[in-house]
Amino acid sequence: MQSPYVILDDNLEDTLRQLGAQEITADILTNSMASSPNPLACTGYYLDRGRILESGISVWEYQSVDSIHAKSYLIDGRMALVGSYNMDPRSAYIDTELMLAIDSEEFAVQLQLAQQSYQSQSLPLDADGQYSVKPQTDAEEVSLLKQVRTYALYPGVWMFKYLV
Repeated sequence: MQSPYVILDDNLEDTLRQLGAQEITADILTNSMASSPNPLACTGYYLDRGRILESGISVWEYQSVDSIHAKSYLIDGRMALVGSYNMDPRSAYIDTELMLAIDSEEFAVQLQLAQQSYQSQSLPLDADGQYSVKPQTDAEEVSLLKQVRTYALYPGVWMFKYLV
């Protein structure tokens, strides 16, 4: 699963927990604090990051000064979903989003290669939310201003998130 913004609502959290409980291999590839251009979405993700990891789903964070903005989902090496749907309540309940379902092994292979390209520039998180060591990829430095801004937005984003 590749989405620039991952913010849980009850339905998404339940789905991730079900995947984890069934020991279905699943990865989420999303922006790190360093690469996220959206302070509110980044804060929402960081509020939920621990619960996402508790589900048993693997999380990879893109390490760059640029962001990923693609939304793509690959299922069983055959079914691909590509479109504008972020993994967040805004996409689920407010915005009009589209996903194109493509049932094609050939397309799935191409999409997997594209996702792997981003994943090669990403770091996996361990169960404690720390980056796992990956020799060819370093964690992108996050400015103090961006860190302070993200954490300062916690109360407002937390309250707004539950209005959806």
